[in-house]
Amino acid sequence: MNAIVRWFLRAKHWHISLCYSAAFLVASVATMSSRMSSPSSLLTLRGKLAFFSICILCMGFLLAWLWSMGSFLNSILLPKLRRRIGFFGFSLVYTTL
Repeated sequence: MNAIVRWFLRAKHWHISLCYSAAFLVASVATMSSRMSSPSSLLTLRGKLAFFSICILCMGFLLAWLWSMGSFLNSILLPKLRRRIGFFGFSLVYTTL
């Protein structure tokens, strides 16, 4: 296992919650600062890009957590019950899109 997966597996519930909230807070501050720089138009390209980065950052964090939990739980299953990890990856990407 790599370091990111190991961190997700050993983290307490409040670690995950705190990191997810911190990522959302940082991205929200970035969005608000971009909107404050051009108050005449709230829907500028810069504001849209900042909002999109919030969504990508939070979704990436959630997907990393789901991937690490899913791959770990798949590894502790009985061999005859295991699914291919590629199928799991496909299902994560499919539900995201």
